[in-house]
Amino acid sequence: MLLIKCRELHVGSYGDIGGHFYGRWMRYIVLFMIAISQFGFCCGYCIFFAQQFALAVELMGGKHLDRIVWIAIFFVAIIPFTLLRNIGRLGISVIIADICIIVGLVYIYVYDIKELAKNNGSPTPLKLFNSHDFGLFIGTAVFSYEGIGMVIPICAGMKNPEKFPKALAIVLSFVCVLLVTFGAMGYAAYGESVKGVILENLPESSGGEKAGKKAIMLLYIIAIYLTTPLMLFPCIRIVEEAAFGILGEPKPGKGKMWKENIIRILVDFCVAAVAYGGYHKLDIVISFIGSFACCPLLFIFPPLFHIKAFPHYPLWRKLTDVVFILFGLLVFVYTLIITIQNF
Repeated sequence: MLLIKCRELHVGSYGDIGGHFYGRWMRYIVLFMIAISQFGFCCGYCIFFAQQFALAVELMGGKHLDRIVWIAIFFVAIIPFTLLRNIGRLGISVIIADICIIVGLVYIYVYDIKELAKNNGSPTPLKLFNSHDFGLFIGTAVFSYEGIGMVIPICAGMKNPEKFPKALAIVLSFVCVLLVTFGAMGYAAYGESVKGVILENLPESSGGEKAGKKAIMLLYIIAIYLTTPLMLFPCIRIVEEAAFGILGEPKPGKGKMWKENIIRILVDFCVAAVAYGGYHKLDIVISFIGSFACCPLLFIFPPLFHIKAFPHYPLWRKLTDVVFILFGLLVFVYTLIITIQNF
């Protein structure tokens, strides 16, 4: 909401707003954080894709293969999408991904309820507070707001941008309730045996349950695959701008197109390389991205820009911004330290 208020004074991207109020270095910092966050999201998607693809193949009777095979499949498969110049062409694929996710959510909710009914509650005593992994939880929770970098572009693309704050508030409230209930029900249904990826807890005792589990895993694999190019698009654009800023802007034509293609494929390769390194630590990768990149974009930069944009506001409004900034810094430092310690 604070970003949208700042945009009323200076129309532009997230980075442009930062540059307007604090100079070009703030613009570079914001763009760097956006690039790192979007890159990190895609690394997490790649790990999830590879792990679930491997598990699905094994459930279907296939052989166990090294992680590099599944990551290589992901790398090759996303290249055609990342070479697209028009983000609008990804619209259909995103709709398909959303449908896959909705079907998967409904299926998992149903089985959570069935497990709770079968066990007459949780199978094991539940911990209301896990002090050991609390830091990772905060980083993961911040990671869930992975769309922060898309707020300004979506607002700019609306026919009636003045209606965006209300729409954003409704959507965020719904998503927050969805995430809390989804996590709480999953933990309540499976207790201490709950997996980092809830799909692995789905039952497979009967033929129907086994087929259902395979189908849901495949739906999520498809959803992740189709979502990744959209999430990587801002990172690619930022990397291209930085690369051509250093090397010089190439002349329009096939030469420029091939240079852009090389940069995009290199970004895809870097995603695959990081995913390979963090394959067995998906939760830590997610928490690190949440704490390092998402936290400043979500909690620190918006109130920082807001203070500069509205210096005439009363003291209590400025103190609210300061509290958000201090909270963001605290979360940033604490979760980053905890995440690094868990690597």
